Parts: sequence; C-alpha cells; structure tokens
Amino acid sequence: MERIDKVKNLLTKLIIFNFTAVCGVLAATWAGFVIPAFAADVSYVSYAIAGMLVYGLSQLFYFACKTIDGFSQIRFNHVTDINAYITALGILGTAAGVMIALSAAIVGDNAAAVQDFATVVLGGTKVSFHSTIVGMISWLWFNPCWRMVHTYLSIERKKNG
Repeated sequence: MERIDKVKNLLTKLIIFNFTAVCGVLAATWAGFVIPAFAADVSYVSYAIAGMLVYGLSQLFYFACKTIDGFSQIRFNHVTDINAYITALGILGTAAGVMIALSAAIVGDNAAAVQDFATVVLGGTKVSFHSTIVGMISWLWFNPCWRMVHTYLSIERKKNG
C-alpha cells in the first residue's frame, strides 16, 4: 500500500507541475507569444519539438501509472532520450534558420535585391530564434517531469534490489 501512496504522490506532483505549465502556455498564447513562434517557423521544427514534448509527457504519465503494477526500468530508457531529442531539435531549428539566412548571401546592387536579402535573412533569424525558444521552453517543461519519474523509479529499483 505504501508504494501506491508514493505513486499517487508522484502523479499529484506531475499533474500540478503540468497544470502550471499549461497555464503558463495559455497565458503566453493570450499575450500573443505562442502563435507567432509557430507561424514564423517555416522549417516546422517547432512543431516537431512540441510533438516530442507531448509524446514524452504522455509516456511519463503512462510509466508513472504503470509503476503501480511494477515494470522494468529498461522500458523507460526511451523516455530518457526525449530530453536529448528536444534539445537536438532546438539546435536543428537554429541551424535551419542560419541556413535560410545564408541562402540569401548573394546581394545584387539594386534596392530590390537588398530588400529581398533582408527579408530572407530576417526570416531565417525568426526560424532560429523561435525554434530555439520553443526547444528551451519544451526542455524546461519536460526535464522536471522526467526527473520526478526517473528519481522515483531509481529509488524503487534500489529498494527492490
């Protein structure tokens, strides 16, 4: 019975943390920060990051619920990798934005060419910044949740031999 109480405590912590994070995202959306971040990302890396975050959080809740029955830590390892994937996708978005910006490196000598150059460079910069911000916020959201579940599983594994 003690283990079930600990799992309920873990689930309560996860629910409170995620509810707070969702409220933060809703407030940021209401303030006008979220939609432009996704709209400006022509590489769609921000969508991949958000998808990875949702998948990772669903896996964390699944494994937190499954600890009532007991299961092997090995099956949890792919969730551990999601931390790295979220970070790597943020860096990939930054690189994509730089590549977009560099694609306009040839500047003509008329005003229209300079304007086109500036437009492409600013578009690439938007991709870089927005995908980096989405990646960091996703990592800052996912990592504490992952740490809660991982710590619980590590303690249970040590207790059970």
